[in-house]
Amino acid sequence: MEPEQLPEFLRAPGVPDGLVSIYAEMFTRNSAPKLLIEPETGRIVDANPAALEFYGYSLEVLRSMEIQSINQLPALEVQREMDRAHSEQRRYFEFKHRISSGEIKFVKVYSGPVEILGKRYLHSIIHDYTEPQLLHKNLEEFKELFEALPVGVYRNEPGIDGRFLNANPAMAAIFEADSLDDFLFRKASELYDDPEERRRFSERLLAEGEVDRAELKLKTLKGRPIWVSITATTRAREDGTIVFDGIVEDISQRKKQESELRQAAAVFEHTQEGILITDSDVRITAVNKAFTRITGYSEEEVLGRNPRLLASGFHSSAFYEAMWSTLKSQGFWSGEIWNRRKDGTVFPELSTITEVRNNAGVVVQYLAIFSDISSIKDYQHKLERMAHSDPLTGLANRLLFEERLGQAMTLADRSGDKVGIIFLDLNNFKDVNDSLGHTVGDRLLKDVAVRLSEAIRSDQTLARFGGDEFLVLVPGLESAGEVAVVADALVQTMEAAFNV
Repeated sequence: MEPEQLPEFLRAPGVPDGLVSIYAEMFTRNSAPKLLIEPETGRIVDANPAALEFYGYSLEVLRSMEIQSINQLPALEVQREMDRAHSEQRRYFEFKHRISSGEIKFVKVYSGPVEILGKRYLHSIIHDYTEPQLLHKNLEEFKELFEALPVGVYRNEPGIDGRFLNANPAMAAIFEADSLDDFLFRKASELYDDPEERRRFSERLLAEGEVDRAELKLKTLKGRPIWVSITATTRAREDGTIVFDGIVEDISQRKKQESELRQAAAVFEHTQEGILITDSDVRITAVNKAFTRITGYSEEEVLGRNPRLLASGFHSSAFYEAMWSTLKSQGFWSGEIWNRRKDGTVFPELSTITEVRNNAGVVVQYLAIFSDISSIKDYQHKLERMAHSDPLTGLANRLLFEERLGQAMTLADRSGDKVGIIFLDLNNFKDVNDSLGHTVGDRLLKDVAVRLSEAIRSDQTLARFGGDEFLVLVPGLESAGEVAVVADALVQTMEAAFNV
């Protein structure tokens, strides 16, 4: 050992050669990294070649450093570690040392006092355990990740009764086990209604080596049906046995939503009601087949357009303003509206418009469902005509005559005009029925109705009162004599012969 490599205290005059030899043998030539530290200041007094190699510094640099510049733990944490070592009866401390490259090394420092030439030093042996520590740390992190994964992770044996050798908590939760321990070592067949399905899955995995996102309908340990997606691979262990490693995701909710979407799509496509969907800016995004059948517009012709293209022009702007006000305040509007088909014809529809909101409560779509009620309107008009018309002659019946009489009287009260009523009776009509039959009598009544209708003005009402009796309502008269003029005209009309 060269003299300049000796620590300063061994280069002093009078130091025995034997001490230098012992120091070199026990410290300098030792294969373990060693440091000699001045306890009062932390100054590194000496370092052996193994320490120079480990830390990457020259001897001169290390002797100029203090241990605090290498140890990365704060002083308070250093004291805590020393206290832990004492309480655990350890003969070493666990520190983090920074080497010249900047890399942090996990070290165990075996340190004890030594006295050399009457001065106390700390004799420290450095043991690098970085790789085991990092491996342990990685294993801990992997375990935390494994246990925190929201999807199930498992390892089990092949075959129908393959046991679950390992699993994470999510796997136990997915299959409603009471605990992870309750789930482990159960047979995979317990999760299948049909054990043969488990056999087929196992044989497929053994044959192919992997299965990617297979969707299976299984059951939980409590018997509840559940849909899962499984991605699994085979793995050979050191002893040559094969195991299955897999990831399981509960897709029951997705399957339910897919089913609901299929049902909704079927309703959308096959319902007899027209359906129109717009975005929040009221641009059409979808229509169904019934929409095309009712309006005549294809989906391609209306996509991206505003539904106002259907407007008939029958409604005022106030009508649409009231409709939108109701829609925004109540979330929906329902009522009758007249729209226009592609061919220009207008039609009545019964429509319901609904807001569709997202989870944040923001309107993202509008949904309109409507029915063409033209046939209903026609039927209503027919019923109204039947209720107010004589079925034989088509003239107004007694009910309609009374309604119009009331209206005429009200107008007369306001204007000061008079209202006249003419009563007509066919003499000897009974003889016609008795001699020629009711068929001829009915034809005669129809001919009478036609002839009388042609003799009155549009503001006058001719009604069949019953049997062979007719009434004529004559409004807007200034004098009673005017009604006699109308009556004479009707009598003259009846003078011509009827062909029965």
